[in-house]
Amino acid sequence: MDEEACKTVFHAITNKLFTMKSISPYVLLCLVTLLLSLACNPQRKAPDLLRHTALTFLYQGHMYHDRADFKNAKIQYIQAAEYAAEIGDAYLQGLIHFHLGDLFVKASWHSEALERLYNNLIS
Repeated sequence: MDEEACKTVFHAITNKLFTMKSISPYVLLCLVTLLLSLACNPQRKAPDLLRHTALTFLYQGHMYHDRADFKNAKIQYIQAAEYAAEIGDAYLQGLIHFHLGDLFVKASWHSEALERLYNNLIS
C-alpha cells in the first residue's frame, strides 16, 4: 500500500476511534498503531490484528479492574470478548470470560452474571 493510501486509512481509523466512548488514550494509541501497521504491511493477517486488539482491551480492563472501576472494566472486557469471538480464539475468549466472571464477583453483580450465563447457554 502506498503512502497516500496509508494516510487515508489512518485518518479513517482515527476518526472512528475518537468517537468511541470509554476508551483511554493508551488503548486508542495501541489500536491506531495496530491498524496502521496492518494497512501498510500486507503480510500481516487480520486475525493478528483482531487478537492484538482484543488483548489491548483485556489489558485496559485489567487496569480499570485493579482500580475498582468496575463499570469501565466491564466495558473493556466486553469489547475484548467481541474481538476474540470474531476470530474464534477459544483460549482468548476463555481468558476474557474468566476475568469478566471475576469482575462480576468482586462487584457483587451476581444477578447479571447469572443472566449472562443463561443467555449464553440458550444461544
